[in-house]
Amino acid sequence: MRPDLLVFYGSEQNFALAYLAARHPVLQRYIDSGRTYTLPSRLSLCPVLAAVEVLQQLMDKRKTFATTQ
Repeated sequence: MRPDLLVFYGSEQNFALAYLAARHPVLQRYIDSGRTYTLPSRLSLCPVLAAVEVLQQLMDKRKTFATTQ
C-alpha cells in the first residue's frame, strides 16, 4: 500500500477508512496508479458517507478512463 498517494482532509477516521479501502484489491489498482482522492471535512463525522464519496470518485475516474480509450 502507498498511503502517500492518498490525500484525505478531515479526521483520522477518514484516514483509517482510506487505509481499509487501500486493502481492497480493486481499489488498490487505482491507488497504485498515482491518483489521489480528497474528502470534504463535512464528511469526517460519517465514515459511511466518506466511503460513498471515495467510491464515487473511483467510479467517476473509471468512467472517464474508459471513455478516453
